[in-house]
Amino acid sequence: MLVTILFVGLIVAALALHAFYIIFKRLKCSFKDKSVIITGGSKGIGKCIAIEMAKEGALSIVIMARRINELKEAKAEIERNCVSKKTKVVAVSCDVTDKIKVKEAIDSLKTEHGVDRIDSLFLVHGAAIPGYFVEQDEKDFEFQMNLNYFGSLYVTKAVLPHIMRNPLHKNDKHIVFVSSAICLCTFIGYSSYAPTKFAVRGLAESLESELQGHGIKVHLSIPSDTDTEGFGNENLTKPKETLEISGAVKLEQPSQPAKAIIRDIKKNKFWLFDSFDFELLVAIGQGITPRGCPFLSIVYGIIGIIASYFINFQFTSISYKHAKERETRFNSFWNK
Repeated sequence: MLVTILFVGLIVAALALHAFYIIFKRLKCSFKDKSVIITGGSKGIGKCIAIEMAKEGALSIVIMARRINELKEAKAEIERNCVSKKTKVVAVSCDVTDKIKVKEAIDSLKTEHGVDRIDSLFLVHGAAIPGYFVEQDEKDFEFQMNLNYFGSLYVTKAVLPHIMRNPLHKNDKHIVFVSSAICLCTFIGYSSYAPTKFAVRGLAESLESELQGHGIKVHLSIPSDTDTEGFGNENLTKPKETLEISGAVKLEQPSQPAKAIIRDIKKNKFWLFDSFDFELLVAIGQGITPRGCPFLSIVYGIIGIIASYFINFQFTSISYKHAKERETRFNSFWNK
């Protein structure tokens, strides 16, 4: 009886601690009357984040992408969702891999578009080209690193001085990097993509530490597989092993991760995700990044470590099953 009482008491205390932690850590965060920049904002998750900003009453919403026609269409859709007549939606055509053009675009926001301050930055652009390491050209590696990592670096470099110099909303400014669960758990087929997302994670973690005390919160998003044009293109080059490991997952609509990102920013989270599977991955692979509730982190960490043995066995088995076929294919490739 005493053991039962102690056990129940421990559970109640843990739940109370969790509730207190959530209340204590929650940010009084709002994007109303704020100015935000969203890369990759012409479609997919980026456009949906811009729509959420419009619904929150943001003052300025700057969407950046390369294709002008898609930017114009996205701008019109975002404007239809504005709840405030003061909201200004600005579409900027820019290749984020060109650091000179990026700096020019950011510096021109005030003179050309009347955006005189920047409060937050969402880095949502990116692309994946899966394939076998042996067969992929070095250009595939360079393209993805330039877009996914250096694109995020160039934009952050250009925007950060504007955010830091902004005297308004000192404790309500954000930089959100969109990475992938691949930065926590990668496997066959992603040798050219995973390093770029590990790099984005490294940049986000470093800045989270460096910007302490400056009123800027850094976040790292790992959205679930989403029904976007980019994911469709990614599937075109996925090896059969990659498809087998990934499984027939139900794709989310872009609005789902967009809403989850905004929700978790307001909960003052560093890691932003919308899947219990990712909760376990973060628990066992987040290193010394900011953690959530101590009690749940321990519980999820134990579950995640146990699950990792089975996941590793699954990944290894699938790769090994097709090893002979890959060997024949690679030999044919090398003998061309």
